[in-house]
This record gives sequence, C-alpha cells and structure tokens, in this order.
Amino acid sequence: MIQILRDRSARVDERDDAAIDLGGSDDGGALAALLEIGVQSDDDDMVLGSIGESMAQIAIRTGKFESSWLARLSPQVVDELVASLRAVRP
Repeated sequence: MIQILRDRSARVDERDDAAIDLGGSDDGGALAALLEIGVQSDDDDMVLGSIGESMAQIAIRTGKFESSWLARLSPQVVDELVASLRAVRP
C-alpha cells in the first residue's frame, strides 16, 4: 500500500484506496508514509483527504498524535484530520 500511495503515476483511485487502507495499519511505516505524502499540497484533494482521515484513525486507535503535524501537513489533510478527530471526540 505504501508504494502505491507514493506512486504519483498510479491511478488516483488506487492511491486513495491505499491511503484509506493504511489507516488500519499499526505499522509505523504506514504513519510515516501518510505524513510524507500529507505535506505535499499539490497532490490530489481526494488522496489528501483520505490521508487526513487515516491519520485520525491511527491517532484514535494508538493515541499517537503530535500537534507539530498540523503545521507541516497540507491544509486538506489538516481539515480532514481535525474533522475526523472531532467526530470521535467532540
């Protein structure tokens, strides 16, 4: 999944599915890949939104969240990440 997410020549729907699937992973490499791609604001909005949602899933499940991510991530990722966290913890 990580390779597909990183591959900008892959179809957008494949990359989006990869981003979604990584949200269910407990592998530290999954979060690292989401962070890596999540800073690229020129990426597809759908992919970036799924990255934010997946990061929220990981944060909720593991309790791992760093506020410094918000300053580095693209606005689309931050919006989805924050919205997903608020939906679970209003």
